[in-house]
Amino acid sequence: MPVTTIADRPVHVDEEGFLTEYDEWGDELADTLAAQIGVPLTDEHRALLQFLREDVRLSLVTIPEALAVRQLDDALDELRRHGLEVRRLIVNNVVQVTDSPFLVRKAAQQRPHLAELHEPHGDVSIVEIPLFPEEVRGVERLRTVGRLLGPGAP
Repeated sequence: MPVTTIADRPVHVDEEGFLTEYDEWGDELADTLAAQIGVPLTDEHRALLQFLREDVRLSLVTIPEALAVRQLDDALDELRRHGLEVRRLIVNNVVQVTDSPFLVRKAAQQRPHLAELHEPHGDVSIVEIPLFPEEVRGVERLRTVGRLLGPGAP
């Protein structure tokens, strides 16, 4: 990783100049970066920065298929590296009703991917949203999904 100097101290950045080490961020660094682009930081700016760094919790959405599961670990690692906590993983289109040969095969195909999602992500709440026979559109269907997501959804 490249290292640059900002506010008289070394800071790790990527090839595009973005910070890569969450713990290197601080008020002095924020002031210096803001001054470089001509933006004085107000108390409102600081409150927003604090909110984003301390209070924002994310939910990621995926599907129980091989490629999506493989990409999820990289996404979680990248978010955590930047100090962003993923609170919940929402798995869409999970086959729960197997009333046709196609759905039996699809459910069998999903099982190992669902197991793979549950194993290494024990610290993240996982919510499985079933495969619905219709597209989720309209208030009633959205309410159904909201109930599945739990209290305080989304």
